Amino acid sequence: MKKSRIYWIDNLRGLAAFFVLFQHVFEDAYPMIFQMGQEVINFGLVGVVLFFLVSGFVIPFSASNFKLKNYLISRFFRIFPLYWGILTIALLLLFVGVLDRSVSGFSFSTENILLNYLLVNEYFHKPFALGVSWTLSIELAWYVIFAVYMLFLRAVSPVLLIFLSLIVLLALGMFSLLMEIRLPFGRMALVEVALLGYLAYLVWVKKSSLPVFLGTLFLATTVLSFLFWLSFSFFTHQSFTLLSVVLSWSFSIALFAAVFVLALKGYQFNNKYFIFIGTISYSTYLIHPIVRDSIYHNFEFHPGQIVLIFFLTYLLSWASFYFIELRSIRFGRQLRYAA
Repeated sequence: MKKSRIYWIDNLRGLAAFFVLFQHVFEDAYPMIFQMGQEVINFGLVGVVLFFLVSGFVIPFSASNFKLKNYLISRFFRIFPLYWGILTIALLLLFVGVLDRSVSGFSFSTENILLNYLLVNEYFHKPFALGVSWTLSIELAWYVIFAVYMLFLRAVSPVLLIFLSLIVLLALGMFSLLMEIRLPFGRMALVEVALLGYLAYLVWVKKSSLPVFLGTLFLATTVLSFLFWLSFSFFTHQSFTLLSVVLSWSFSIALFAAVFVLALKGYQFNNKYFIFIGTISYSTYLIHPIVRDSIYHNFEFHPGQIVLIFFLTYLLSWASFYFIELRSIRFGRQLRYAA
């Protein structure tokens, strides 16, 4: 079970990171890709949704025999050491002008820097020094929700929990519609798909059934489609059309479901390249905008730069994984065992 889980999860992680990298590199170089991402399908969004589905599936493995202290240690050393390292590099490059400060709107102040290091700047309406970190603040929200569930609500069926959360989202949707107030349903939906990933975990460990998972997945996708209609059609959005959002989310959810079903059937996702890029996917996710912007901002565009960005991104991702991420995870594991 462990091998199969690692193989197919790492394959999905690798795909997710590649989708985000592809979208961000090509949309800056080719207006057609940028327009397609806004109006048809956005592979960056596909990758982000995949990451949250995978996170929902993986987190319970690290929370078996749940102890809050161990859980917090595990999550802290998984997220923050690498993020702080990459953020520090981004701040230095912004300060010396290698990265364009006008793109992010970031200004150097103690408050902005501190809030970015704590991953709470979005809640205070402060700009990101590292643009992709917006998803990490939502990831932390998912960690908190999962901890609350494990501590106080474990007796509640996960299917019932998802059902209740969908009712809450529908109620918020009706409030949004009646009061004509646009709510950030896209961000809320990322936590919802993490819950769906958790349900997939329960199927994997034989505590739920595949029909229940697929039925819940269909119900959740239907509810989310209504919320997306509210956010991207009834209201408007400067970056995405309704079609792009629905196609991106649907493709990501369908891809996860298809790979999950195949893994349950015993298919071995053991492609070593996807496993490798899956292993370094978090590093790739954080590093790639720095590599991309450093090259695009300082040199006149040439198609060969795309190859260079991909090469440097994966090279630096491997280095940051080996020298920072892997060591911080191991250190966190030692602290948990000591506790």
